[in-house]
Amino acid sequence: GLLEGLQAGKVVLLAVELNIGAGHELLVLAAQFRLLHQVGMADRHHVAAGIQVLHIWGNKNFHAGLTEQIDPGTGACYRPLAYVDHMAPLMATADTALAIPGGVVCAECAAMGVPLVLMGPARGHELINAETLTESGAAIFSKDPRMIAEFTRKAITSASRLKRMREALSTLSRPFAATDVAERVLRLTRVEFGDGA
Repeated sequence: GLLEGLQAGKVVLLAVELNIGAGHELLVLAAQFRLLHQVGMADRHHVAAGIQVLHIWGNKNFHAGLTEQIDPGTGACYRPLAYVDHMAPLMATADTALAIPGGVVCAECAAMGVPLVLMGPARGHELINAETLTESGAAIFSKDPRMIAEFTRKAITSASRLKRMREALSTLSRPFAATDVAERVLRLTRVEFGDGA
């Protein structure tokens, strides 16, 4: 499966909803051991920590040149994925997620308690999402893609920071919102939830 081969106890970074323009920054961040030269950044910290990155590219942007890479010395891993039907198992495994501040990914990560490192530029609802999550302490937001490696390092190298971010998410998230709405509608129509009616 998608999670096969991941090492227990090593940080898992889930990268979602990033357009192809963001790919090179993520590759530098995630697969330091082979791809440093792409933008001339060298950050050995993540290799030493054995970070494991699951990068969902989507069918449109995924191509055969994107291959899994593993550093045998540290266990650092970069696993590109085309499309994922069921995100919940990946989110349950992730220590943090790197994403643009779209509504769906922010809501899903909040519901699953996955701290976010959000990448800009963001406008409209994305900017509101980023500001709301950042102000609450549930996310870190960088408008400058060149800073994403630094911001991600800040998030994943501090267990206390991740804990605070998860706690902030728990105050914002409504993981059972759809069920709550359905129950209220059924109560209004006087149908017992679970009757199959």
